[in-house]
Amino acid sequence: ANIWKYFTKVVHYWEELCKSARPANKSYETLVKHYRDPLIPMKLQFFAFIAGILKPYLTIFQTNRPMVPFMCDELMKILDQLLRLIFRRDALEKADTLLKKLKEKGLTDESHHLEDGLVDLGAATKNLLENSKVSFERKRKFKGESKKIVLNLLLSFREKTPLKYSVVRNSSSLS
Repeated sequence: ANIWKYFTKVVHYWEELCKSARPANKSYETLVKHYRDPLIPMKLQFFAFIAGILKPYLTIFQTNRPMVPFMCDELMKILDQLLRLIFRRDALEKADTLLKKLKEKGLTDESHHLEDGLVDLGAATKNLLENSKVSFERKRKFKGESKKIVLNLLLSFREKTPLKYSVVRNSSSLS
């Protein structure tokens, strides 16, 4: 009986010590919450894939030189890559230009989207996902979440990039 009391005191002391040593911030709590998620490697690889699409734009235009004439072409390349990840090919071919696709309300039209299982996640993410021991349902859900992420990125792209200004679009003729 004395050993049991001693053991419970040690466990209680250890729990209090562990609680006090933990950082009290939201980032740590998020990390703890997702630590055991088997999809974390795939999620990180997918975000690296998306960052790889956006990185050229971010690096090219970090200069003091006049780059506006080249901005439209680079943004169009990014837009095309992002659209090809989640949209059906026939829906992309129907619109005459990429700007039409961006301006139309067709971005949110589910009939133009690929099914969750056919969304392009990048080769490395796809390989990790195929070799994981995650259930088929969780894989499908991950692909659906990835599609929503790209769609939200496209919607932000439409609202926040300078493509909506005619100055940027028309200055591409100067390049």
